Amino acid sequence: MREDVYKRQAVDCYGAFVVESRPESTMTSIVDLLPNLSCPLLGLFGIEDQYPSPEQTVTLRELLTKHGKDFTFHEYDGAGHAFFAVDRPSYRAEVATEAWGEIWKFYGRHLSDKK
Repeated sequence: MREDVYKRQAVDCYGAFVVESRPESTMTSIVDLLPNLSCPLLGLFGIEDQYPSPEQTVTLRELLTKHGKDFTFHEYDGAGHAFFAVDRPSYRAEVATEAWGEIWKFYGRHLSDKK
């Protein structure tokens, strides 16, 4: 396996406070860093999530497009914040299973030595 294989992808399962800073917190927006993104990005978001909200996801999509970044987003109906968290009431097994499938496909495309 090539040594740089781990540098070729990013998966965002928690996109909170990417386009906005969190009030009264040290969590700050990373909008200024987006031009430096140097790998494909997969984003998985719940439509009922507020952090990031659907509007924030749209903003992130627009910014990534503006900067010419390689990204794929999936937004899931019936899912809110922490839909992957099996130990929380917000867990959505069907959505999480579908999203895991997207992660494996994404990794398969971007981690393969066959380019």
